Amino acid sequence: MEDRSHHATSAERARADRLVKIGTIGSVVAAVCCVTPLLVIGLTAVGLGAMAGGLDAVLVPALLVCMGVLAYGLYLRRKVRAACCGRGASSQGGQP
Repeated sequence: MEDRSHHATSAERARADRLVKIGTIGSVVAAVCCVTPLLVIGLTAVGLGAMAGGLDAVLVPALLVCMGVLAYGLYLRRKVRAACCGRGASSQGGQP
């Protein structure tokens, strides 16, 4: 029976780690893309300067969503580690 709960904890840990990786990668990509002046220069160089006006309308929300995914993944990771290490049992105090 304990093996099954350990397996669930392992799956939760893997899920939390995956969310942290996705959030980190997405945040970095969105942050790099928020270097709008370089994008404007690049788009203007290839004749697509008119598209530069809408860059912030897409990149800033994408950055916020990815940072939210990262925060949720870090929360899950902390929750799984706390359950795994038995921090809840130490808060019960001394037993009679």
